[in-house]
Amino acid sequence: MSQSPELTAFYRAYAAWLDAGAPEVNVCFHRGIGLCGNLGSYAQRHGFDTATLGDELDLQFNGEAYPFNADEVEYDYEADCDTSYLNPRRVAWVRAHCETSDDSQ
Repeated sequence: MSQSPELTAFYRAYAAWLDAGAPEVNVCFHRGIGLCGNLGSYAQRHGFDTATLGDELDLQFNGEAYPFNADEVEYDYEADCDTSYLNPRRVAWVRAHCETSDDSQ
């Protein structure tokens, strides 16, 4: 399944934020928020349709509410500790989705 250029841009911006050490100043990304919440902030800041991008992300997650955590309790713990951005499954997902099928041609 291909992804929109807007979602690809989000993944690339999020990866760049991670590579910069996940700074907490003057960014639309937050350490204690998952991809859905960070996508909403990013979309608003860049004038993208948040509902459309959120639906696209949900399709990529196959409707799973916590695709990078065992359950809501684990997700909430990461959020409370501001460590969501360190979750290795989340980081791997972002990096894998920085490229689209169009990029590999």
